[in-house]
Amino acid sequence: MNLGQLQQPPRHPPALPAVPAYTLIAVGPPRTGKSSLLRLLLDTSPISPHATPTQLESLARFLTPSTQYAFSECEVELLWAGERVLLRLIDTPSLNYPVEDDLDRTLRDILALIEDRYIEGARDRDDGESHIHLCLYVLDPQDIAPPSLNLKEISVIRKLSNRVNVLPILGRSDAITVEQCVLRSIISYNPPIDIITA
Repeated sequence: MNLGQLQQPPRHPPALPAVPAYTLIAVGPPRTGKSSLLRLLLDTSPISPHATPTQLESLARFLTPSTQYAFSECEVELLWAGERVLLRLIDTPSLNYPVEDDLDRTLRDILALIEDRYIEGARDRDDGESHIHLCLYVLDPQDIAPPSLNLKEISVIRKLSNRVNVLPILGRSDAITVEQCVLRSIISYNPPIDIITA
């Protein structure tokens, strides 16, 4: 036996590079278009040829609308700018601001989910792959009209932003009038990030 053959490491097929994973959660009051926004994101993103059958089943379930109080999740590998990305989307039950008990229960469930994912990621030492990276908070365009944004809604956004990055988005912005586009009521609260329209 040749000594050179003994010193060479065995040949293994090259490992595929790790696919970065991102998790987004959508939160907001009813009829703001938060579920539609997530579906639009999926509908306009090319599915990776590496997506597994389980991921495709998850995608099909997620795209089917539901009227039940439930969290809906989807995990699918996409191609963004030619790069493979594992996208996890979580659609939450609507925040029912007029009914205090419903609001408290839903918010408590959302915050528990965010914290559970963070603890899970810390325990598994997964470099933040499982925690929720961004909360898309979809605002109702009728709530931004003067006199002001609902104080309960501001409180909810602050509670969320203590645990996760929050991006407020003005839902159904094509349905508001020019007068309502004056965002004095929101700007006066000095939100930590800009408000964009969807």
